[in-house]
Amino acid sequence: MANIDQLRTFLGIFNDTTLTASQTVAKLKPLFIADTPNSVHPQFPAVGITDHGPGFFGWDAVSKFFLQLFTTFKNMQWTYPPAKAPGAPILQSADYNTIGFQMDVTGTFEAPWFDAASGFGSMPLSALGPGAVSHHHLGKRRGNAEGVPASAFFTFDGTNQYLIKQIAIYMDRYAMMQSITPGAWNPDAPPR
Repeated sequence: MANIDQLRTFLGIFNDTTLTASQTVAKLKPLFIADTPNSVHPQFPAVGITDHGPGFFGWDAVSKFFLQLFTTFKNMQWTYPPAKAPGAPILQSADYNTIGFQMDVTGTFEAPWFDAASGFGSMPLSALGPGAVSHHHLGKRRGNAEGVPASAFFTFDGTNQYLIKQIAIYMDRYAMMQSITPGAWNPDAPPR
């Protein structure tokens, strides 16, 4: 067993579309470290959506993230290697405790994302309210279903338990918006 094996286990569970959101979260929990330094003010485990956040700290917040992710984006999958970069490497730190990779993010928009009042708002996705068009596939541009290019970096606890300490996710949320709201969201349009 090694950190890379734990990452593969994570992706196997994450990408299992036969599981409900709750079942996925329950299966992911044992892969993460316990709340550190304590459950009152945890810093880890942590999941962050980089470039304007938000960050989710401690298992309660991390589980809310995953539950919302699979509620908002039905059948979301993180596919490595990405279709357009089949030779994309997996990057590892010298101590093998941080692993990064490129991926395609696919899924179907089904429900609103966290709103600003939740404390986990994330623009522009939080702008999609209950009246937003649903059932659109995440695509790179203009509604195609190729997926949104992204990358993720996993940091492990450095023990022989190979537990996930932190995940940093980098993805183009504006491209996501464009694909799930065709015709209504166009960041490429000339200024008015």
